[in-house]
Amino acid sequence: MMCIERQLGRAALAVCLLLLLTACASPVGVKRWSLNDAYQASYGNALSADHPTSFTLQVLLRLNLYDKFHKDPTSALAELHKGLAPTGDDDRLFALAELSVLHARQTGSTSHFLAAAVYAYALLDRDANDFKPIPLDPRNRIVADIYNVALAKGLVVNRDSDEEEVALRAGRYPLPFGELIIEAPEQFTWAGHRLDRFFTAVQFDVYGLRNRYRQPGVGAPLIATLGEGEANAERGSELVFPSSKVAATALLRLNEAQRSLADGHVHGKLELYTLDGQRSVCLSGFDIPLEFESTSAIAYALKDMPVFDFEIRGFFGLRRTLFRTKLGHLGTIEPYRRGKIPVVLVHGTASSLVRWAELINEMMADSRIAQRYQLWIFTYNTGDPILFTAGILHQSLQEAVQLFDPEGQDPALRQMVVIGHSQGGLLAKLTAIDSGTRFWDHVSKKSIDELDVKPETRQILRQSFFFTPLPFVSDIIYMATPHRGSYAAAGGIAHWLADIVTLPASILSTGLEVARAVARDEPELASTLLKIPSSVHSMDPSRPFTKILSSMPMNPAVEVHSIIAVSGNKPLEEDGDGIVAYQSAHIRESVSERVIQSGHSVQGHPEAIQEIRRILLEHARAH
Repeated sequence: MMCIERQLGRAALAVCLLLLLTACASPVGVKRWSLNDAYQASYGNALSADHPTSFTLQVLLRLNLYDKFHKDPTSALAELHKGLAPTGDDDRLFALAELSVLHARQTGSTSHFLAAAVYAYALLDRDANDFKPIPLDPRNRIVADIYNVALAKGLVVNRDSDEEEVALRAGRYPLPFGELIIEAPEQFTWAGHRLDRFFTAVQFDVYGLRNRYRQPGVGAPLIATLGEGEANAERGSELVFPSSKVAATALLRLNEAQRSLADGHVHGKLELYTLDGQRSVCLSGFDIPLEFESTSAIAYALKDMPVFDFEIRGFFGLRRTLFRTKLGHLGTIEPYRRGKIPVVLVHGTASSLVRWAELINEMMADSRIAQRYQLWIFTYNTGDPILFTAGILHQSLQEAVQLFDPEGQDPALRQMVVIGHSQGGLLAKLTAIDSGTRFWDHVSKKSIDELDVKPETRQILRQSFFFTPLPFVSDIIYMATPHRGSYAAAGGIAHWLADIVTLPASILSTGLEVARAVARDEPELASTLLKIPSSVHSMDPSRPFTKILSSMPMNPAVEVHSIIAVSGNKPLEEDGDGIVAYQSAHIRESVSERVIQSGHSVQGHPEAIQEIRRILLEHARAH
């Protein structure tokens, strides 16, 4: 019995010792976790996750508000706001901004979105004498993001719609702790046009473009649409495409934001900036970049583009209404700005401005290009005769230069770069040659002054058959251009397609009138004029037009560059892109030639865009 009692006593003693040892184990320590978990704990925030940053958690735990925020976030925010000092108190301000946007995301509360924007602005714009920012503090970037997102979401007017529309208008807006009084102009304008509607740029997922570009900074990035008609007369706005969408940024500038939090009456004024204008603002005594989303504006403008209409029906002449500007076929993405060199994009056969989207996206996002160049686009029905279209291009460029700079005081307009893809390259060449009478000599032995035709018919003939170099064209970049014709245009199917192209009435009536004028003296010519060749016929290597144009020297003052596409499956001299052979695209006049393994649509290839960037940067340095 004593033995059993002794054993039980020893067992009890062991249990007591074990309990004592357990109680002495440290409640504080470390354990290993993944890099992803570590990064999320340190830098995850209310915009990227469903929890605030560690900085905000510290404030909640320090003030014993952690549990209260999870049970009653509105009361916790009110208590946190009540203890806010009139100046300084950055940790509490940041926590209020982040927790307000987190609560707004979870509830959809507009007033809490606006509150988050107000708290964030109070951190962004302070007395420069009292503000000494820590450059690598991640809260600097987070608070700017909170301000940008919260401002846009707080001004959304149709939250249940597929597209969140933002109302930039004056008014009184409720806040959890008072009200926000906003001043704003009756309307915002850009390039002489009224800006009609605004959409949050971050809500859209962009497709069809390789890169999505965002200029990080402060402000709510928006996509703005143009209203009907012009708001006021402004030189430079006449050629902006009506369907253009504008990359814009809204900034709500508050008056003494932190001090006004105490009485609950916050006053502010809405400002709007566009990508082609001011790129930064002064906050806290610093020059801070504005945030812009250029890619989303481009993609939004092109999302409803009737590509079939413009490319296929346009080729066959079934659609004669293109983008209409004051000059019809020539338009700009942004308004003309003095000092910026025009880059004119001319698309190819059965194509449209959509095929320039990759290039436009890259050029607009590169500040070195955007600050020195302005993009113009020439659109046309691609089945029309090449000479007829070239005459329109000539006239449109001349009229644009005269329209924008009638006094001849902008030297940048006289350094124009024309980029032509495929047939567009042939049109570009016709801006830099002196044809004399060679094209017309192939048509008739009579001079056009001898023809008994209407004055308007004579004008069309002069414009379409007689070319002199445009003095303001400085450089031409050829892309997959069939200088000696395209073997695709020589095939039977190509000719069949070309035969069913519907030419415009002005061309048909001109041909008929000239045929009648020469019928007695040149009967064979009269029958030929009734069968006016389309662009595809003209690009047949066996046609006289191709031979005449390829033999014409270019203006030696114009610098020429070539970008040529090949399959890469054959020796270079025998290769091509499936439409244009290398031997047809290669010309001796080029000061540079870049051969790229690509299909015919090389204008969107990354290497082609890189080459264009190189050429433009060299051009900018030279001029």
